Amino acid sequence: MNEIDSIIQRILEGQDPTVEDVNLVCSKVYPILKHEPNVLRTTSPMTLLGDVHGDFDDVLEIFNIFGYPTDGKYCFVGDFVDRGDKSVHTIVLLFAYKIKFPETFYLVRGNHEGYNMTATYGFYDEILRRYGDYNIWRVFIDVFMAIPIAILIDNNILGVHGGLTPFLETIEQLDQLTRTIPDTGSAPPTQFPILKEIMWNDPSEAPGIQPAIREGGKCWGPDISAKFIEKNNLKFVVRGHEAVNSGFKWNHDKRVLTIFSAPSYVGGFHEGAALEVISPTEIQITKFRPKTWEDTLYDTVFNNFSPL
Repeated sequence: MNEIDSIIQRILEGQDPTVEDVNLVCSKVYPILKHEPNVLRTTSPMTLLGDVHGDFDDVLEIFNIFGYPTDGKYCFVGDFVDRGDKSVHTIVLLFAYKIKFPETFYLVRGNHEGYNMTATYGFYDEILRRYGDYNIWRVFIDVFMAIPIAILIDNNILGVHGGLTPFLETIEQLDQLTRTIPDTGSAPPTQFPILKEIMWNDPSEAPGIQPAIREGGKCWGPDISAKFIEKNNLKFVVRGHEAVNSGFKWNHDKRVLTIFSAPSYVGGFHEGAALEVISPTEIQITKFRPKTWEDTLYDTVFNNFSPL
């Protein structure tokens, strides 16, 4: 058994990642992520998850329901850490799987994979509590900056963490951004609006661009979605970033799909969901409940067999 397999096995058995585990995984995953393009391009079948926010037990339940990464392709579209009490376990396991399955296990960066958010919402404090070393947090931040910012599945489904922005007209614009920067706040002025807003924005039924209710991003309307999807020949955009009680939500005449995959988030009164892209013309959305509930149930709630 190699070192990465050993780390995966020990974490799955409930052991805490050691400092040596963290340093090894980060050192090995960084060059893999850094050499990937801004927009990952892949094909179905694929299981796509939204925010997991350090809810390690729910991540394990996701793999129990949908299969472990040995069995198929996965993508997590950001916000792997913060808020949950096992962010380190969660991110070390996801990084280890990325190392083991670099061509079939994908990560997309969220707004919480950065300096300011992790310093405020729990990841930094968890690292200090577990390891007592600020430098371990800095190691993670360096890796976070290397994570790709979007995924394109079957050339017709675009996955990002936050959403769309009027500054973004084509997917090719994402390819041209510089993502490996110290923090989104220090991006070049011409790149900052796109880089920030694809991680922070939320959909709204009001047209155009509107101020967001929560600090950080903006709200974009159905007209922006329709224009972007038509110009880029997409079926829809899938994103995370919002805690929706039912685990998923459609906006903009089913042009925008929100997937939230942390059912234990802040008290565990949510359901989680996953998007399964079965083929270029077939998707399935499956809801699941927190592992902490007495009986974990999951149900297929939406199928689409319509050709593009």
